[in-house]
Amino acid sequence: MTEREPLVDRESLAQSVHHLGQDLGDLFRAELSLFKKEAMQEMRGLAAAGVWLGAGAVLGLAALGAFTAFCIMALSLALAPWLSALIITIMWGFGAGSLLAAAIVKLRSTLPIEFKETTRSVKEDIEWIKSGAKSAK
Repeated sequence: MTEREPLVDRESLAQSVHHLGQDLGDLFRAELSLFKKEAMQEMRGLAAAGVWLGAGAVLGLAALGAFTAFCIMALSLALAPWLSALIITIMWGFGAGSLLAAAIVKLRSTLPIEFKETTRSVKEDIEWIKSGAKSAK
């Protein structure tokens, strides 16, 4: 019997595997970079909602703590003190509630966080890898 020559050179196979590993590593790093970029864009919306929420809370506390006493005293000149306190409490509650409602609207418009470009790119990469694997067979 004669010895058959291998169909694939071992060195070229090793180089191909090496290049494949490098290409997959580059692909992974590119996808990770895209994910980070997209995540930062999505987090900006959450940060804005947090600012609105914080502003609403601070405004509610400051208003109730600092200006409430003055307003109650001023209204007490024309109304009963208990009625003055009730009116002022309702007014500041409405203001704080409005800011909190704005924060909730912003939060709902931001969630759920979707990484559309990263998902699309990874799906394309998977299809590319699958088509390359089929053509190699």
